[in-house]
Amino acid sequence: MTQSFSKILIPIIAIILIVGGVFVWQYFSVPEEKIADMRIYANSQVGYQFEYPKTGLSLELDETVKTPTQNLVQFATEETTYGVRTYIGTAHETLEEWITDPGTAKASNALLDYNKITVGSESAYRYKDGLVVYVLNSGNLYQITAHQGIAPSQNSADPIYNHLLSTFRFLEVETVEEEMEPYIKILSPNGSEEWGEGKTHTIKWESSDVNKVNIEYGDGKSWHIELGYPAEVGEYSWTPEGIITQYEGFIGNDLTEVNIKIGIWDAENANIFDKSDNYFTLKEGTLIPSVTVTMLSPNREEVLEIGETYQIRWSCSDILPATSYIARLYLLLDEQTPHGTIDGTPRAYNEIPGCPSDGGKFLWEVGMAERGTVAMGSNYRVKVNILMVADGREQLVASDVSDNYFSIVE
Repeated sequence: MTQSFSKILIPIIAIILIVGGVFVWQYFSVPEEKIADMRIYANSQVGYQFEYPKTGLSLELDETVKTPTQNLVQFATEETTYGVRTYIGTAHETLEEWITDPGTAKASNALLDYNKITVGSESAYRYKDGLVVYVLNSGNLYQITAHQGIAPSQNSADPIYNHLLSTFRFLEVETVEEEMEPYIKILSPNGSEEWGEGKTHTIKWESSDVNKVNIEYGDGKSWHIELGYPAEVGEYSWTPEGIITQYEGFIGNDLTEVNIKIGIWDAENANIFDKSDNYFTLKEGTLIPSVTVTMLSPNREEVLEIGETYQIRWSCSDILPATSYIARLYLLLDEQTPHGTIDGTPRAYNEIPGCPSDGGKFLWEVGMAERGTVAMGSNYRVKVNILMVADGREQLVASDVSDNYFSIVE
């Protein structure tokens, strides 16, 4: 009797333990955080893909920056902004070289501040004090981040970020190259410049997968400057002559200046073209000198600390003797100027010598700007405008921008 009862009792106790364990797990354990259905994003320009949520986003996925040197893709929830920034064509052969180089923008220059992981079958480094990962592939540097405000998120268990990392894959380079679209982009003149007729000026552009270009000028009607010019050269020296007289014939009045644009077309495909974003002014040649300005620093992915003093430098050529020039400096954020000039006051920037004999210089307290608060970031450039001052008037004669982005950190 006792033995039979034991045989019955043992299975009953086992069932009670199993059911009780399930009950305790359901009601007292921490539930796993679930994330929304996913969709795949593929970037054909720089060759990668990842998965991200279909729903619950306050900012839908946006290809924020697409330039020859950088590519930035972002999406966001109410609390966190997620992004993949690609530095295209880095000169560093290894990820360790890039991280320890003090001239590149990153969370830390010390390898001890990172954990080594694998992303997309490549070795990567994950920052210990925030959601920042760096990975190198096919000569490009990929920075995968999650930010809350301007600082990297500290939530190492973030399911969206960790899912992005786990699904991040690199695409074949050959596929990326085949899918890149040809383009032409005019750099100068691009609006508001004042050029002198009879003077030699440089038309500049960048292009991809274009063999030869046709260069034109006009304001609705157009006239050829050069046909079948090699696109890869990227610049053309132009001496405009007789254009003001040409316009006088159309209008029937005497003119001292005209407003025109430059257009550059693919000589083999008229659907690929660009025009100056805005009109520039062509004046009688005696009024405007042909000046060239070149931004020297910041110019190569420098890392600047807020509050430090940094010397911005530029050089001028082809200036007229006994002529007064001033410089105006702007802080660009993603190619826009939300902060205006970097020195803060019109009086100050009107006193910056534009083209002194030993080169242009300005000591900048990093973070100082005319408008707003300059936040930490890695997508800043400086623009310098050179203005000639004559008879109480300022005339823009040259402009240049940092070749590469630099970073501002605390």
